[in-house]
Amino acid sequence: MFGMVISSSSPAVAARCVHLRAGVGAVASQNITDPSLGQIGLDLLAATGLLEVLFPDLAAQRGMAQNKIPGRDLWQHTLAAVDAADQARPVVRLAALLHDVGKPATLTEGHFPGHETEGARIAERILRDLSFPRHEAERVTALVAQHMFNYDPTWSDAAVRRFMRRVGIGSVDDVLALREADNLGSGQPADAGQLSELRRRVEAERAARHALDLSGLAVDGDDLRASLGLPAGPEIGRILQSLLERVVADPAMNERERLLELARHIHDSARSPAQTR
Repeated sequence: MFGMVISSSSPAVAARCVHLRAGVGAVASQNITDPSLGQIGLDLLAATGLLEVLFPDLAAQRGMAQNKIPGRDLWQHTLAAVDAADQARPVVRLAALLHDVGKPATLTEGHFPGHETEGARIAERILRDLSFPRHEAERVTALVAQHMFNYDPTWSDAAVRRFMRRVGIGSVDDVLALREADNLGSGQPADAGQLSELRRRVEAERAARHALDLSGLAVDGDDLRASLGLPAGPEIGRILQSLLERVVADPAMNERERLLELARHIHDSARSPAQTR
C-alpha cells in the first residue's frame, strides 16, 4: 500500500480523505496543487506516479507533442509556464498549471480546437474536488476560459473596451499576466503578441473612466422604471444591457437624457405589433 499524508492546521482535513485507487490514500487539499511548489514539486508528482493518480487530466499532457519549444512536450510547457508566472499572483500561477488541461481531450489533427472551454470545465471539476473556495475556483476557471485571445493593433478603442468586458474588468491584469507566463513557457518574449501595447491601451481606457459595467451608466433601473413606466423585471435588465453595449461602443452616449431616449426606442422596438396597435 502506498500512503500520502499532508499536514494541515485544520481538523477537518482528515474528513476530506479520499481513496482515489485501491491501496492509495490522499488528502483532498488545495496544498496538493500549490503552484508555489514550482517545477521541482510538480515533477516529483510525475516521477512518483502520483500525478497520474491524483490528476490524470494533467498527466495526459506528458509525452504530448505541440508546436512550442522543440523537444518539449505539453507537460514541460505547463511546468515552464508555472515557473514563469508571478509568485505574487497565486491565482495566476494556478491558472498557468491548468491553462492547457483541456488540450489532450480536444486534440484533432495536431490542433486543440476549443481547448480553453474544455479546460475551464476540467479546471472547475478539479478545483471543486479539491475543495477550493468557490471565489478562487471561479477566478481560476475564468482565466483558463479566457487565455486564448488574439490582440490585433487594428483593434478600435471600442474593441479594447469589449475585450476588457469579456475577460472581466477585475480580471484583465490577471489574464495579461497569464498570457505573459504562457509566452515565456513557449520560449517567446513575455510581451509576444504585442502584449505591452494592449496593456497600455487597457490602462488608457481605465484612465478615461469610461463606463464598462452597469454601475458606470448615467441611468439605472429606477430611472428606467420612472421614465418608461415599467415594473421591475427582466425587461429592465435587458434594456440596461443594451444601453451598456451602446456606451461601450461610444462613450459619448453616456448622458442621462440620451440614454433615456434610447431606452424608450429600445423598449418600443421590442414590443409586438399587437401591443403597438
